[in-house]
Amino acid sequence: MTKRNMTNQVNDAQLNVPVHLPHALKAFAEALMTELPQEYLDKEARKARGNTPMATGDGDIEITTLGQTFTITSDDPDKPMVSVPVGQSDKVTTASIPWQKICGVLFQELISLFDKPDGETDTTYAMETVMARVNWFIDQGLTEDDGRLKIDQSKLPEVRDPDEVAQFLNSLKRQFKSKSRGTPTLNLSVVCPQPPAEVLQQTFATPNTDYGSVFQIPNTDGFGSHQTSDEVATGQQDESPSLSRSVSPNPVTSGETGGANGSQASPTIFQDREKMTQVIIEAIGGEPRTIGYLKKVLCDIDEDTWKARLNAMIETGEIVKEGVRRSCRYSIPEVIA
Repeated sequence: MTKRNMTNQVNDAQLNVPVHLPHALKAFAEALMTELPQEYLDKEARKARGNTPMATGDGDIEITTLGQTFTITSDDPDKPMVSVPVGQSDKVTTASIPWQKICGVLFQELISLFDKPDGETDTTYAMETVMARVNWFIDQGLTEDDGRLKIDQSKLPEVRDPDEVAQFLNSLKRQFKSKSRGTPTLNLSVVCPQPPAEVLQQTFATPNTDYGSVFQIPNTDGFGSHQTSDEVATGQQDESPSLSRSVSPNPVTSGETGGANGSQASPTIFQDREKMTQVIIEAIGGEPRTIGYLKKVLCDIDEDTWKARLNAMIETGEIVKEGVRRSCRYSIPEVIA
């Protein structure tokens, strides 16, 4: 397949690509290209040769860095990974035209056209009429997109004598024959690495969320009665299936008011939120992570639950979100880390 196939595979994997990898591989590929042999044939020789490629290449390519292995292989096993045709020895190439110099010559012609017999130069027509008219012509095609100006040639008015103008422009072309490498046909597929098994299976220590370890709470029957994280109120559904929550061994009796039971809900929600915060921080670790990476690491937790907490942490500055879409990365600020 084409490079687009590999691009889609890399995007679907949502990798955390090491920054040095693509730059190093590009420089290495460019260095290798200069050493590749190339055969150049003219049109008649290429026709006699037919579709026989100059060279074909097969064999898996493995690239390993920082514990990750990328494998480039063939997409269709019945075809070579790369097929390189012969190059052209007679490619017609058009030389670059110095448009600024040419415009200067034309403008000087307009100035010299009105030279007076006494040798004095009259620049009135060139400076006041032609220059203003050409700038007006350019302004007709100006468009702005996200603060950037460009000239849309489809909006430019046509000249009155297009045939003569086209003949003039064609007369400026200078062409020559050059050599050109053959464009290879690619049949490639890439197998992207998965996070190590220890990352997918790792567990995170549950933080100490006991109120009594932080605050001095009076031992009363109302809010703040000294309870551990295992002694939480009954009658509440677990909003986060992945976070354990046990039932209090001492449920509210019929003689007790609902105030005490209801008052224990706030510590419970706080405890779950702190647990989720710690889990997300541990999952991100010390380097920027993609949303795809977090999905794999937090696969045992309800996605809506941890995403809601992640968004809340972004708003409070506990997590930094950079980039958009597939290039988006989540990281921990240094002060928090």
